Amino acid sequence: MITPRFDLRQDEEFLYIDIKALNIKVQDVEIHAEGDLFLFSLSPYYLRLTLPGRVIEDERSHASCDISLGLIIVKLAKETKGEHFADLDLTSRLLVRKETPQQTQPQKSKPLIENLQLSARYGFNYQYSGLFTQNVLSGNEINEIDSVEQSTIESRSLERKEKEDKKFDQEYYLADFVSSDDIKEYIKCKSKPWLELRAWQKDHKFQEDDNKEELPRIEFTEKEKDELMKLPRKEYLIDNLKGTYLCLIPLIFGYCYDSRTTHGEPTSESTWTIGKLSPTISCLDSYFSTLADVIYACTRRALAYPLYRHWELIEKVWQDVYCSFRLGKRTLLRILLVIRERFAWHDTCYIYNRAIIDDYCVWIQSSSENVIRSLAHEIHAFKLEKRDIGWELEEVESLANDLPRETS
Repeated sequence: MITPRFDLRQDEEFLYIDIKALNIKVQDVEIHAEGDLFLFSLSPYYLRLTLPGRVIEDERSHASCDISLGLIIVKLAKETKGEHFADLDLTSRLLVRKETPQQTQPQKSKPLIENLQLSARYGFNYQYSGLFTQNVLSGNEINEIDSVEQSTIESRSLERKEKEDKKFDQEYYLADFVSSDDIKEYIKCKSKPWLELRAWQKDHKFQEDDNKEELPRIEFTEKEKDELMKLPRKEYLIDNLKGTYLCLIPLIFGYCYDSRTTHGEPTSESTWTIGKLSPTISCLDSYFSTLADVIYACTRRALAYPLYRHWELIEKVWQDVYCSFRLGKRTLLRILLVIRERFAWHDTCYIYNRAIIDDYCVWIQSSSENVIRSLAHEIHAFKLEKRDIGWELEEVESLANDLPRETS
């Protein structure tokens, strides 16, 4: 069966569901709504939604059809007049089926010998293993872990730090510090998240200490709606909720670095840049317990791997990360959809969609705006210190004072 394109909207009394279907035969349409469940059937289309509020089928509810547009409009009465149904635009979340107690089957116990077998666990919520075989890793220039399937959470974090220490090049860093004319262009440019946040703040006379303001209104494009329909239909039991939020930050950091250094025009290297700068992707490293752990991990990678390795540039990237989080989970979802598309078309890196990015695209829709806003403020207030990187950056920069005398 095919899931049709659909949109939802509401007013004080009613929920409206616009369903797009070709070759509509009115006599074959079946619609059922009860509580938070909505069902639509018209061969070859089938739609099942779990609504964020309850509806009733009464004399006020009805459906109309415009065959020329291929559009069916379903009008359903809200059980509680005036209730606001949240997140109607996050369509893939509505497609997730909620299991009832009768549907949940007890797990069969496994043989003890099988329980003792060890395998690497990685990716979103540590729910994957066996994905990174030698065939998959062949030609993968993003991966930094030598033996993914034999690794542990701790070993991947340790291997990441060791390879960053080995990769950091003092001469490269010094050269970018001294000859930074090109880099200054990227530092001065105003990123899309920064412009969007400032425009919204101006329009709404925003105050940083006001926690009651609404978020910017974001309407997904038709392309974005199509991408949302392609996402897995899952619910999650998160083992470490704080860690899940923290591991989102490197994905946004990698994207913001690439976007700033390409003026928002992705290149053939954009997938590599996003993946390499994100320890969540390149090292499958989720071993973070504090915001500082994440910020310094991303910063170290931005000083060791990309084309431009400049402290002030990295500070600007963190400003972009703050703006992205401050704009809310829909902005983050948009960014994740862009990352997903770039990885999907890569010969070897598509596997990261399956292990990490797809799940983040789904999970972010049910994440807390309050937590995301709190993370944004923490990122904004964080004081990034060169001495905490571990590479004596200030001593390296001091060498620049000797360069004119050496070349004179």
